[in-house]
Amino acid sequence: MPLSATLTPALQLDYVRAQFPALAGDWTFFDNAGGSQILKGVGDRIQDFLYTSNVQLGASYSSRQLH
Repeated sequence: MPLSATLTPALQLDYVRAQFPALAGDWTFFDNAGGSQILKGVGDRIQDFLYTSNVQLGASYSSRQLH
């Protein structure tokens, strides 16, 4: 097997940490799975959903977006 096939790319730790805003502070608590840190992209998408398209299911009005 050629040597190049056995090498794996180095983990870009700064990039990974940047994806978790909670890791930017002085303190981070890893107490249990319920307190897991989330990716910034996930938080951004949840925020977008809550601000733009969160409607009561079963309502008598359309839930279409007005963008």
